[in-house]
Amino acid sequence: MATNAVVACTLLKVNITKAVLTYNGITADVALPDDATDWSTQLASLFSNTTTSVGTTSWFAYVSYQVNDPRQNLNNLDWPQGTVSAVGAAYNGTADAVNTGVTMTTSGKDLEDGKVIAADTPLNDPSYKFTATAGPRLSTAYIRNGPMVSPWELGCIHRGALWETINLGEYNKAAAINPLTGGGNYTDTTGGADPNAVNGGDANILDQVKMTARVQSDQKVSLKLQTDTGGGFGILNALFKKIHVGASYANGVRLYNTSATVAALPSTGNVTGDARIVIADLNLYTWNGVSWASGTKKVSDAYIYNTSNGVTYWDGATWQIWSANGSDLTNSATMVNDIKTKSLTFLTRANVVQSATLKNGTGGTQTSKRAKEEIIGKMINLTSIAQADYFTVIVLAQSIKDVGPGIFYKDLDMDGICTPTSTANEATLGADIDGDGVITNPTAIPEQINSTAAGFGKYTQYADEIIAEQKIRADVYRDPLTRKCTIIKMEYVEE
Repeated sequence: MATNAVVACTLLKVNITKAVLTYNGITADVALPDDATDWSTQLASLFSNTTTSVGTTSWFAYVSYQVNDPRQNLNNLDWPQGTVSAVGAAYNGTADAVNTGVTMTTSGKDLEDGKVIAADTPLNDPSYKFTATAGPRLSTAYIRNGPMVSPWELGCIHRGALWETINLGEYNKAAAINPLTGGGNYTDTTGGADPNAVNGGDANILDQVKMTARVQSDQKVSLKLQTDTGGGFGILNALFKKIHVGASYANGVRLYNTSATVAALPSTGNVTGDARIVIADLNLYTWNGVSWASGTKKVSDAYIYNTSNGVTYWDGATWQIWSANGSDLTNSATMVNDIKTKSLTFLTRANVVQSATLKNGTGGTQTSKRAKEEIIGKMINLTSIAQADYFTVIVLAQSIKDVGPGIFYKDLDMDGICTPTSTANEATLGADIDGDGVITNPTAIPEQINSTAAGFGKYTQYADEIIAEQKIRADVYRDPLTRKCTIIKMEYVEE
């Protein structure tokens, strides 16, 4: 007689202390979701089954660990508690699903703009969500597979805190004065009323990065130039005017698809092999002797689409429109005028981010963190804070009688005779011999001076004589752009 057996699995919790991702046998990533005392949520009951039959019954539970910020996924404090659920069959999750426990658009730090281009393709940089439906994107989610091409990309580097990347839009004066203190807050907490009291931001790093192997460059434009006109003419305006806003980190163009109804092709007068690219649906058709058929396209195929969309080319899968990404700044004069009012007090070139016009949309649309840092990152490495200097130089010209080698005598004690045994000191001479500003040196100086070793072309104290001198005062201007000096005024100084 068979006996019913009751099998139950209850109070299920999971502890995962390490997860390792390998690629081709090499560790690519490591995460530590739980420490020794962390557990997932508890599943009250996976199953409870009463059976009289012989066999195997499979039941499944799955555990979901979803990191908050995917760029900060190492330590257990970065991971919210795992959740465990029961299902009746094996469940492998949904590929490419967005974490349900994370809401990017409310992070408040990376300033997602929610922009998604319809039918976008992976030819774009990964800050885009590759779908035709509306959805958010991380504006700074980009890592170039190669060296940076501009300091703008510094804003993509994670700060080691949730949803924070290096903030190029704020300048911390305290950190500039004492750089050994390191960085501060992600953003200012003082309210920003006093720009010199701001205690957040990472723009200071812009003074620590160079894009070439050169130790220094004198071919930079000074942010302290005051020569640009209020109407937008001058060196600084020329620097800003051709900066594009609205571009991608990856390249200077944006690629996207388009489609339309197929236009009618001629039904007569065709010769086998004729090929035509139809603008309406961006496709290639060939005449096979009977009808138009979709032709074989090569990656090198390209044609002019129209004057507004530029060149269209085949990328191997679809026609792409090669469109200029971004546009010139709409208002460089306002930016330059604002910088001019602030720049004379700049400690470093990173001070320039204190000009709100670089970030507030003055020059173009700037709704995301990525866009707010675009102008700053593209222009900073072309600038310096060398000032247009006006300074005064005193030039002293002297004519010296070079007596050459030999033994010479000077009546230093002014007794009317020169003897080898006679000496004098500063008090006797009434002159500051050692140049310390006072006539107190008691050291005895012999009247016999040995200049044998000195010879011509070398100054011998007390033997060589200054027989004439002239002082000239010159006012000089140094151009910060060319580094050339110009004498503005010169005059002789009479004793």
